[in-house]
Amino acid sequence: MIEVKNNAVLRDGQQIALIEDGVCRSYSAIPPVLKGQIKKAAGNPALTFELVEAQDGASGGGEVEAPVVQPVEAIEPETPVEAVAELEAQPLPRTIADLHALAEKGTIPKPPPTHEALGSRTPEFVQWVKAHLSPEDFAAAYRGRKLPTVEEVEAEFGKLSRVLAEQERASKDDKGGIRF
Repeated sequence: MIEVKNNAVLRDGQQIALIEDGVCRSYSAIPPVLKGQIKKAAGNPALTFELVEAQDGASGGGEVEAPVVQPVEAIEPETPVEAVAELEAQPLPRTIADLHALAEKGTIPKPPPTHEALGSRTPEFVQWVKAHLSPEDFAAAYRGRKLPTVEEVEAEFGKLSRVLAEQERASKDDKGGIRF
């Protein structure tokens, strides 16, 4: 955005030229598009432009001020270089055992509990493994294993619960057998 303040032409807050006596002087060439914007901002459609050589510093009747250079502060990285190098030096987890070792160190979150019947195929555990292994390593870890969906697990537990309840009722029966 072009602005004119106290005869200084500012582009995005940086001084690019100086206007004196109806002449806009700058150290670098100004494109035609910006010339039109400068004329409009200055309110002077008859404004002329002059290129000033940097070593002279003067042209026409007055001195041209050097563009104001705003210092840039050094930005400290959020992660120190040593920490990045240390992370890059650590091998990536390749197996479920590697993930458990990292969880013990506290590098990654602890795994969710697994169901005794499903083991490492428990849906929550599978999601944890998937979140921390590469797609290739995940596929290798679960190669040849059918991973149940949450709905399948819930349906299977529902069936199992009904069978266990039936067995419990049968054991309380006087005859001690399963009723059909």
